[in-house]
Amino acid sequence: MNYIIEQEQYTRVLTKDEYRTFIDYIDDNYEDMYSNKVGYVVEKIDDTFKVTLNDNTIISFEDIFK
Repeated sequence: MNYIIEQEQYTRVLTKDEYRTFIDYIDDNYEDMYSNKVGYVVEKIDDTFKVTLNDNTIISFEDIFK
């Protein structure tokens, strides 16, 4: 698989409401994320948030927003 395409599956641009959902998920699952060394990067772009999860097999955006 192409590296750029592969990395895009770990990046999403979220609205404020989606970002709140993301943060709630992180808060609720902090221990699992910490113990599995799952990290993320947030970049604020105007009224949206670009969130990138580390390349991992523990968590995905599908898990967060189901």
